[in-house]
Amino acid sequence: MNVPAKTAWRGDLLIGPGWARFVGRAGPAPSLACASTRIAVAMCSWIGVSCGDTAAPRRVPGVVVAPDADLAVDPVRLYAQVIFMDVRFEITHRIVTQRTNSVDAIGRERAGHWRRAIYSLARDDDVARVVRTLLPNQGSSGDESAASSEKETAEALREWDRAADVAAACRRGATLSSAVRGSGFTSMRQCQATFLRLFGLTPALLLGLAGQSEG
Repeated sequence: MNVPAKTAWRGDLLIGPGWARFVGRAGPAPSLACASTRIAVAMCSWIGVSCGDTAAPRRVPGVVVAPDADLAVDPVRLYAQVIFMDVRFEITHRIVTQRTNSVDAIGRERAGHWRRAIYSLARDDDVARVVRTLLPNQGSSGDESAASSEKETAEALREWDRAADVAAACRRGATLSSAVRGSGFTSMRQCQATFLRLFGLTPALLLGLAGQSEG
């Protein structure tokens, strides 16, 4: 999927440990080895979504998108809530197991619940809290926040923390290059690779800074 600069996302981005919430004008989100399941919920009654370059948009209240699938929000209704959840955390698979396809529509009732639940999330909520907020009747078992290994857990959290630092600095008015330098990333290339892994988007596109260099 080609992503021209004019399709940069525009809105509020909140990044927590293992997840992120975007509210605003969403754009295309190609998979590009993305490590996150994505949920897109209409701000109003429906959004138009499609998977891949040639698929016709579907009008749905919301959609759950697998990490290996492309998500595109149709320009007719761009405004949506989008939540990203890292599948390296075991509890995230509770959302994944709700799917039967790479892109699964959700009904109006669930979309309404998820719209309210997503707004209630706070920066320090861990990914287990996010899943329990979305699926309150699923109960709990074991160490839900653990990824496949302690090393992978630590690395995943470090990536999300650094991405959060970049987003926060840009929100305060810093340029993307200066935000990257102060975030713990060793280079713009490493930052870009991390954003592509977490979101399927470069930092400039996700942060609405498409005019800034990512070289």
